[in-house]
Amino acid sequence: MVGQLISVNAGPVFNGNGLPPITQDAVDMAAAQMPSLEHYMDPEKLKAKGEISRSKGDGRLITFTSTSAMTIGTVAGKYNGRNVLKSPGNTLGLDIGPGGLAVSPSFTFVIACDLAAAMRSGTTDGYLLAAYNPTVAGFMQVVRFFGNAGKGLLFTARSSGGGGSASLDLASVPAADTPFVLAVSYDAATTQIRAYINTTTAAIASADANVAPTPDKLTKLQIGYPIGNPATAWVGNIGKVLAFSRSFHKTAVDLALLENLMISMRTHYGII
Repeated sequence: MVGQLISVNAGPVFNGNGLPPITQDAVDMAAAQMPSLEHYMDPEKLKAKGEISRSKGDGRLITFTSTSAMTIGTVAGKYNGRNVLKSPGNTLGLDIGPGGLAVSPSFTFVIACDLAAAMRSGTTDGYLLAAYNPTVAGFMQVVRFFGNAGKGLLFTARSSGGGGSASLDLASVPAADTPFVLAVSYDAATTQIRAYINTTTAAIASADANVAPTPDKLTKLQIGYPIGNPATAWVGNIGKVLAFSRSFHKTAVDLALLENLMISMRTHYGII
């Protein structure tokens, strides 16, 4: 079996590369079938804001403790009553790291989330997911939400240095406060980026990102990151976040794996 090891009893199984163990829920089982899983942030397994339920290593969750307003908790009537990260804005968000996405310039992110009404009304904009590499100028953006520009979501493989991106208007994004599963797959060899919501049946946004496929190690991943200042942070709720160091949209086999993971996420959180 590729991917992460699974605990088949009450004891944890550590996978040897610094990630927290995967136990048996539907998402964990689906993720265990997929190669190149680099990060798995699960709010249900956080002991407290700042650390995933293991001692040390790349699975650690780092927070800007002095300014972050994110909390961990349930949202009434949503996510099957499971814990999520609650991002009310005015926050510097959370970092996952160190470790990044190995040495691969390709990536796939899968995340369960919802957008607050403020994001749709044009009162704010911010990063839902970002990747940061201090050795590459302008390397920040992965998934950005433009509330005040009316574009909805913008997906890029790099925020500067030659570009192209895939964008999605607000009409294609579920209504405010409605949880959905978002998958973003980027393949450096073909410079293709694809985005999916709730299913891989059809890409809801796609483009050639035109990024030079030079392996750049991402040193950390950021969730709910602000643009310029905390007042422009992403606003909403965030469930499980999985990051892979490869694309999953080029072949039927890969798409089937991604579809299975997205279905498992929807089942886990009660997303129709």
